[in-house]
Amino acid sequence: MKFTNLEVRNVKNQNRNNVIIGIFFVILGLAILLWGSIKEDSAYEQALDMNTIIENSNDQEEQPTYINVQSKPYLFAVSNDTTDAYYIVSDDKYMYIAYLSKDTFNKLNVDSIESNPVRLQGVTKTITSDIKSLALDTINEYRNEDNQIVASDFASYFGTIYLDTVNADTMPALQLIIGFIFILVGLLMTIIYLIKGIRFNLALKRLSSDEISLLDNEMNSKESFFYERAKLYLTPNYCINLDGTFKAIKYSDIIWMYSITQRVNFIKTSNSIMIATLTKKYNIASLDTLTRASKEIYEEIYKTILSKNDTMLVGYSNENIKKYKEITKENA
Repeated sequence: MKFTNLEVRNVKNQNRNNVIIGIFFVILGLAILLWGSIKEDSAYEQALDMNTIIENSNDQEEQPTYINVQSKPYLFAVSNDTTDAYYIVSDDKYMYIAYLSKDTFNKLNVDSIESNPVRLQGVTKTITSDIKSLALDTINEYRNEDNQIVASDFASYFGTIYLDTVNADTMPALQLIIGFIFILVGLLMTIIYLIKGIRFNLALKRLSSDEISLLDNEMNSKESFFYERAKLYLTPNYCINLDGTFKAIKYSDIIWMYSITQRVNFIKTSNSIMIATLTKKYNIASLDTLTRASKEIYEEIYKTILSKNDTMLVGYSNENIKKYKEITKENA
């Protein structure tokens, strides 16, 4: 037997729909990143080689480019706290400065590179004065005094830019951020509502046909009221919670009820109601305290439940904690 109550059906549908929306967000995020990756590959396919950019005096930063390296890299400067370093590399005609990771260096540092050039991709970066000075010192070590390269001639040998293969992501940062945000939100939604859906459906499956019929009639009664914000039914005989899972609590079974307040930086953010029976405690009607409407709904729920059972313990106190323990112990 299934529930005919519209709100029960709505909760099941909402959980399913939110899982679908979560999956859609994940797919959308992946699509955004894939689109960026395709654009990045296309940018490198259409890129000018490093020498052409230098010769055209188009020395802008962050331009996709490449060098067909035909010599082993020569280390001349190391970055602090990393294995990434600056190297001098060359193709079949010219020398360049390249910033390489250790893995990239190892791929280039092979004897076969002279006969089998390796395409080195990255983006252009402006050569700083420190890099320029270190490169000059390294090159001039192997030149006699009459053949030294002076600073004013540096650009004619290397240009004003170097190839950065470490920080070579041409995908816009905003696109990366948006893509990852969609994926993260989608994963969270999928996981949260998948768990909620499973818990809710399992709770319904535990009910017998007679219990389903009884509770369905209670919720469909004209005397019942559903609080949308709290996902809570107050029927003539039951308090039925639809938030997260399905919980039906008979008013006459309530031993103790008290309010719980959540605070963030000492500021009240939400209230909920803790209901204790002989066997379990239930946290229901979790509502924010930021709006007047939520406060009024919370107070109405609390007072209505209170009016249904005049024997329950009310409020959180040491005395009520002791009494509740005594009652549960006596009925164990």
